Amino acid sequence: MPDAPGPLPPEWVPLQSSNVRAAMYDETSRTLSVQFLSGAEYDYYDVPKHVADGLFNSGSPGRYIRTALSGYPYAGG
Repeated sequence: MPDAPGPLPPEWVPLQSSNVRAAMYDETSRTLSVQFLSGAEYDYYDVPKHVADGLFNSGSPGRYIRTALSGYPYAGG
């Protein structure tokens, strides 16, 4: 079993999800960063603010990531 993750930095927003721990959005670079409970982190690039806001307001963050963010370039793992 992986170690429990440490506290989140203040810019990260905790999400209620079975596999997504938190996310943060940088409006200047239009980068949406997502941290999963597994410890993996992904950055999604050129994401409009309304799409990022959709993640923060989603009832199912994991499903939102799979559908709404599938067309955006990303890095991480």
